[in-house]
Parts: sequence; C-alpha cells; structure tokens
Amino acid sequence: GSGSYVLRRPDRNIKRFAPIESIADVQRCFAFRVALESAGAGLAADLRSARDLEEIHLAFDQMEVARNADDNAGFVEHDLQFHLMIARASQNVFFVTALELIIEQMRVGMRLALNLSLERERVWREMVQIEHREIMTAIEKGSSVDAAEAMRFHLGNARRRLFEGPSQK
Repeated sequence: GSGSYVLRRPDRNIKRFAPIESIADVQRCFAFRVALESAGAGLAADLRSARDLEEIHLAFDQMEVARNADDNAGFVEHDLQFHLMIARASQNVFFVTALELIIEQMRVGMRLALNLSLERERVWREMVQIEHREIMTAIEKGSSVDAAEAMRFHLGNARRRLFEGPSQK
C-alpha cells in the first residue's frame, strides 16, 4: 500500500529491434537497411583507413572461401561481417550500432533468401559477390557517390532476389 518501487533500471541491451515476424517486417528491414547502409558506404568511401580496407577485404575473401566450399552458413556470417566492416569504416559509431541492433533481422533475411533458392544458391552467392566487389571497389577508390549507389543497388537486388527471384540484374 505504499506505492510502486523501481528495483533496478532495465538492461541497456533491452533496446533491441523486434524480431522478424512477417514478410512485411522483412520488407521494412530492407527499406531501413537501404537508407542506413547506403549512407554508411558513402561515408566509408570518404573516411576509411587502410586498416578498414583490410577488414573489408578479409570479410570479402572469407565469403569467397565459403562460396567456393558451398558453405551457406559461413557465407551468411561473413556477409554480415562485410556489412559491419563497411559501417565501421564510416568512422561513425551510430552506423555500427544501428547495424548491430538489426544483425539478427539481417541474418533472418539472408538465410531466408538462401533457403528459398536452394536449387540456384551458387548463382545467388555469385551475384551477391559481384555486387559486394562493386561496393568494395567504390570504397577503395574513395568515391562516396559510387559506394552509396553500389550499396543501394546491392540491397535492392537482395530484396528482389528474395521476393521476385534471381532473374533481375
């Protein structure tokens, strides 16, 4: 009868995005990623260090190993690292934190895309790598416009591959 008491503050990690529960959630996640990651890739092209480029290349090379070994789980994990390394190369902790907050939603989308395209997963992984190489090249060249556009193109294609199939360029 003496009122309400707060025993402790909520854990800081409670601020997580809701899990993917519908196709609409996947669509909304892609829309968020396009806005976030395109801007982040543009900044990465302007601000990346030599070490950032090494980390981006390492993630790309690890994806190549997984792709050639038909290791879908490894490919997805290294794909996530590739995107995180680009966010880190932006030199802006907010891009990194935002990506880390949606990493599980990103993982769900990537796994879903692979699982829905089992008969053509090698082609899917190859197309993804071509797009990743374009992003990486634009960041290396220091072209913020090209890096942002390459990321926008990649994420748009990822969404199309998931919802419309692989025939789009």
